[in-house]
Amino acid sequence: MTPSYSRRLSRFILASGLLTALLAGCTQPPKPETTPAAPVKWEPASSVVLEQWTELVGTTQPPPECIVHITAPIEGRVVSLLENAAGEPIHEGDEVTFGEVIAKLDDYLGRLNVSNAESAVQTAKQDKAQAQIALSLASDQLTAYETLKRNEPALATVIEMKTRQGAETKARSDLASAELKLNQAAKTVDAGNKQLQLYKLTTPRKGRLGRVQVALGQTLAIGAEIAVVVDLEDQIDVLSFVSQRVAVGLKLDQNAGAGGLDEKADEVRTADAPGRVVFIAPQAEPETGCFAVKVRFPNKEAHLRGNVVQRVRVLTLPGKDYLALPETALLEDQDPPSVEIVEDVKTVKSADGKEEQTVGTVRRLTAIVGVHDRVLHQVAILQLKDPEGKWAGKIEETLFITKNGQGLQTGDAVRLAEEAD
Repeated sequence: MTPSYSRRLSRFILASGLLTALLAGCTQPPKPETTPAAPVKWEPASSVVLEQWTELVGTTQPPPECIVHITAPIEGRVVSLLENAAGEPIHEGDEVTFGEVIAKLDDYLGRLNVSNAESAVQTAKQDKAQAQIALSLASDQLTAYETLKRNEPALATVIEMKTRQGAETKARSDLASAELKLNQAAKTVDAGNKQLQLYKLTTPRKGRLGRVQVALGQTLAIGAEIAVVVDLEDQIDVLSFVSQRVAVGLKLDQNAGAGGLDEKADEVRTADAPGRVVFIAPQAEPETGCFAVKVRFPNKEAHLRGNVVQRVRVLTLPGKDYLALPETALLEDQDPPSVEIVEDVKTVKSADGKEEQTVGTVRRLTAIVGVHDRVLHQVAILQLKDPEGKWAGKIEETLFITKNGQGLQTGDAVRLAEEAD
């Protein structure tokens, strides 16, 4: 064996040994990985006064007694518009009082009828005077003939006596007829004057004048609308249509507040709900199957306008003290919902050993919930059940995960996260 061959063999053996050592090192099992504890926030259930609210969406409108329609009670042509009795101009949107003239119709025929009625009154007065004279004359003639009959019976015939008595009766009847005609003519004049007032279209109540829907020279039919007067200074209604399920929970005089459930979540309470439920329809609308509901609010400060979409909340269950959780603690992807609690809470060193951490173990439980206060965003917890049957704690002593708990399962490790996390 030559020296060169020996050296090559030595090198081959050395390389084979190194390769075997490397392969042996690569086949060693890896160190097990430790799953870091998930950062979550947990807290115990708190005692909170919860109220149950129902949100409705409706349209604002005046109460029935606060809106009036000015319509034409008689047919006629518009000869004056937006000018009151004193000749002063009125504008759309102005505040108007009771009895202000908004428009006038051509009253020529009305005045002509009144003039004819007044002429009939004068004629009736003359007829009455003539009937009175005829009655006086007939009465005098009858009296004179009766005197003659007493003094000279031979000269007074029975036929003549009956003739004079009939004449006196007829004269009295003519007088009564003339009086009736005079009264009827006077009533016709009164009716004509009242009809003349119909040609003046006035405001039936105080309020704010709406948009005028006629023009000068336009001929109006009976019942044609001129304008609307609305009074929203004191109160306003919100008209909503709700399903049967929602209507069942509503009652008259329940408190209500303007705005949805997400408004003023930390401030809104019963005292801030000045509205009241004033109407719940006894039957559903035939077209939609929904029930009409009216909620009335004071409007002196809010100054809401009509025909505007408005969200309202109705207090359907008064406040009561419950053990409650934030609604974020509920996992509502199943029915009944579930919650995640933390067990075996302890303090340990962090991975780098520089700080301490509060850690625990997750357990999923089924939650039986009660009142859901959608204003405070809190849910009453009535009972907890463990599907595995291993948990038998008390609600008031349990720590609930309220943040970052999505996807956790029973047995997962968690740590109490700081606000910065």
